[in-house]
Formats: sequence, structure tokens, C-alpha cells
Amino acid sequence: MTAHGDDSETGILRCFGQQLRLLRTSRGLTRAEPGAKLGYGEDMVASVELGRRIPRPPRMSAAAAGTPPSHTGALRKRPRGEGCRK
Repeated sequence: MTAHGDDSETGILRCFGQQLRLLRTSRGLTRAEPGAKLGYGEDMVASVELGRRIPRPPRMSAAAAGTPPSHTGALRKRPRGEGCRK
């Protein structure tokens, strides 16, 4: 995704990133910890959380599920009331 993407794409990426950040911080993890498990550096994790970068699909599923990419498991439902901020 580049800065030239449309607003709906950008909103989806930001929402995904917010959910990842909420999951990471709720577990008390730094950006380095899930990054190491997913094969990403802290800068890439930050970029994904901010909606600036798109992770590869297997890693995206793993990140959303909070599991390593080799075992993605099922995506977890977000708790009620924890939608994306605009």
C-alpha cells in the first residue's frame, strides 16, 4: 500500500493495525517480541500497526490470531466495544 491508496483501503489497514496494537499491548508485549516470532523487525511491526505497511497473508493471519506464522489457528473475535477509531 502506498500513500496513493484510496481512503477505504487506508481505513481498513489502520483498523487492522489498531487491533494488532491492542492485542500486543493487552499482553504486555513490546513490538520486538511479536516481531521476532513473525520474522519482522520493530519498524515493520510499527508500520503495520500504523496502517502504513501490509504484512504477507500468512503472517497477517498469524498476527491477528496472536500465533506464530507456522500455526495460524483461528482468528479471534474482538471484544464488544473495541472497534476501530476513526
